Amino acid sequence: SFYVATASALLGAVLVTLLVSDPEVSEEEKASAGENLNIAVRDHAGDNLLDPVFTLGLASLFIAIGIALLEPLQTQINTALGQSATLFGVEFAAFTLAQVLLQRPIGIWSDEYGRKPFILVGLLLLVPATFVEGFVGTPLAMVVARFVQGIAGAAVLAPAMALAGDIAAGRSSGTTMSVLTMSFGLGVAIGPLSAGYLSGIELPVGQPYATPFVFGALLALVGFVLVYTQVEETVQANTAPNAGPNPSSSD
Repeated sequence: SFYVATASALLGAVLVTLLVSDPEVSEEEKASAGENLNIAVRDHAGDNLLDPVFTLGLASLFIAIGIALLEPLQTQINTALGQSATLFGVEFAAFTLAQVLLQRPIGIWSDEYGRKPFILVGLLLLVPATFVEGFVGTPLAMVVARFVQGIAGAAVLAPAMALAGDIAAGRSSGTTMSVLTMSFGLGVAIGPLSAGYLSGIELPVGQPYATPFVFGALLALVGFVLVYTQVEETVQANTAPNAGPNPSSSD
């Protein structure tokens, strides 16, 4: 499997080299890019407490933590659900499958109807999807929970990147966008660590490993509140039906 991963990375590097070109960047943008590498935490341009990109970074952090909680609990989950390592792999992959199927259409819809509604729905959907993973009793139920979690992830990540891109139009785009990718990577690291620690705290209900998933659900709820209160929409929703051509007046 490590050979496959290495070959995939090399193939990706070759494809990017051959098929991707850098956009034109003005000298003024180049000069200003390195002036300030700090991450804005406070919202100095608006009326909110937190910077919108920082808030989206927190949402990305929380969703990544929720995704990664499953990984270190393979042995406990396989034992509790009476399943094989292959079934665990299916459960783990269900999240990614939902992402692959839905990220593009959700990205298109967010261009038309706005970014924030999808992010909020995704974070709200992430709460029960993550929570039930600590309580389900069959492999099929876990697959469904992970797939729904993937739907929630697609609803958050693609619009969040697009919204950050909208905001980055007035900033250094690379620095701005890196907040989200950095936060997601940090969440992928924190998720397994927190799951390993919290799995030792057993709740009176649910599976023995339920605590990490309750924690992940609470983080998603916090993310929902933060985005709802601290992030403004950047796209004017276009929900009105297309109007037909105006009939010409008759003399």
